[in-house]
Amino acid sequence: MADFLDSLDEKMAAKLVGLMEILEEKNTELRLPYSEYLEKGIFELRCRQGDNNNAPTGKDVTKEDRHES
Repeated sequence: MADFLDSLDEKMAAKLVGLMEILEEKNTELRLPYSEYLEKGIFELRCRQGDNNNAPTGKDVTKEDRHES
């Protein structure tokens, strides 16, 4: 996930990190257009900037990716 965030421009990376924080707070209560349940406890986090859509799945986001211990 860190490599993915590093590949984004600064504005998009900041927006995606902000959405991950909201997802962490709201958990399964966060819904469209920001998050959607996929299957087996996996949620998709949706982040949009202009016509660029990036949707890493929740299973790809770890505490290490968010630099947490």
